[in-house]
Amino acid sequence: AYDIHEEWKSSEAFLHSMLPNKAISALKRGQKLFAEWIENGTIVFVQICDFNRFVENMPPRKLINFLNDIFLQFDSLVDKHNVYKIETVNEYYMAGSGILKNDKYHAVNSAACAVAMLKVCAKLSEKLDGEQVTIKIGMNSGSLIAGVIGLKQINYRVFGDTVNIA
Repeated sequence: AYDIHEEWKSSEAFLHSMLPNKAISALKRGQKLFAEWIENGTIVFVQICDFNRFVENMPPRKLINFLNDIFLQFDSLVDKHNVYKIETVNEYYMAGSGILKNDKYHAVNSAACAVAMLKVCAKLSEKLDGEQVTIKIGMNSGSLIAGVIGLKQINYRVFGDTVNIA
């Protein structure tokens, strides 16, 4: 039997996996555009080093499993440390703290998350028969602009020197 309430809950969960609550609320109120100035936040960029080596040497399913393994663990860590996942593109993972709500510990939370990400990679290297999985992490704190971009494939994005320097 079709349960409209379950479908609604599923749709809401999907929407909340893509956008922060404050952006969803604004869009539901009929705002055509969601953009905001964030006075203090921290951006974390993570790059899997030598990613092309993995692409060239892994069959497609193994590569996708590898990325899912690492990025799902990162997703868990950002939730644990009050950091918000912004996006993943290829071998890059981007997150930020202090962007969803004012948080004086945004830099500390981001740094703790980054250290935990390093530990994930060390354990992942063991699973890959000792093949090194190393990451580079860049972080920067400061002001930035955040907003929802697009209508067809909507995305929450952040902009500014804080992002560029991270």
